[in-house]
Amino acid sequence: MEVTFRHGLTYGTKDQTSLQRIADSLVANERLLLEAAGVLGTIVDGLEIKKVNISLRQITQESPLKEIYWGALVFTFQEDLVREVPPLLEQLLRTDIPDQYNTLVTVTALLLAFYGVDFVYRRLNPGSSSRHISRMLDGLIHDVSEMVDKPENEIRDKLAERYGEGKLRQLAKASTRFFSPAKEKKGIGIKPNVGPEISPEVVDDIPSQQDIDDFSPAEVPEPIEGVEIEIHQQDVDYTKSGWAGIVKDVYDKRLKMQLYPPLKPDDLYTKKNIVGDIILVSRRNEGGDYIPYMFHLVRIDRAD
Repeated sequence: MEVTFRHGLTYGTKDQTSLQRIADSLVANERLLLEAAGVLGTIVDGLEIKKVNISLRQITQESPLKEIYWGALVFTFQEDLVREVPPLLEQLLRTDIPDQYNTLVTVTALLLAFYGVDFVYRRLNPGSSSRHISRMLDGLIHDVSEMVDKPENEIRDKLAERYGEGKLRQLAKASTRFFSPAKEKKGIGIKPNVGPEISPEVVDDIPSQQDIDDFSPAEVPEPIEGVEIEIHQQDVDYTKSGWAGIVKDVYDKRLKMQLYPPLKPDDLYTKKNIVGDIILVSRRNEGGDYIPYMFHLVRIDRAD
């Protein structure tokens, strides 16, 4: 089944917004909407998102800056996997573009935006949090939990499971870009077409793009267990050079591989495929995105 939804934002700018900040917000909104669809697929029992399409329908650069998006979700819903279908989904399954569905997608995207900037704020200010950001985040979690009929602590747990260190940093970058037009000058708020309004006082607490660039490390390690690796290059004489492979279902390009002690070249020399645990290392590019460039093989479960 396919449903469409509308996502609109008004940034309360009083002058024309710079093209760079507009571009940042466009990319960020697309990323957050795609992430929102993925999150809904994990927190709603029986819901499986098959495909997501996001398109920009309208943008007005003059004061205020307005952006309107249309999205389409292709999904399946297996009622036999749930004990009770939430009222929101009962309506979704009967009619196209219900108002509550527009609200659910936008509110989930806003939730992810604040989840990301809350992470940045706490990293920049160890031991403290922003009262404004925390209040918005708590309120959005409450809203989503009511719409999908799930406890708030379960929503938090699902977010923590989905966003490990590396992925959370990428979400944080998109989240910061989402607020970029409102950070051009003080006193600018954001009004979504549905969901809670974001006041200028809240925006003032949002870290800037420069803040996130300053604290982002050049490289990010991410442990991943039980992955399949296709070995493309091996050298029995070395553990830190001469090895390369493709980590299936993680990254489709060949990466440099290093054997982590106590592993030795003899443990997998002449093997073509292995299953084991790795530490994937991603490097920040000029655009600020983290791209995998090598991995450490930590443990071998199977080699053949």
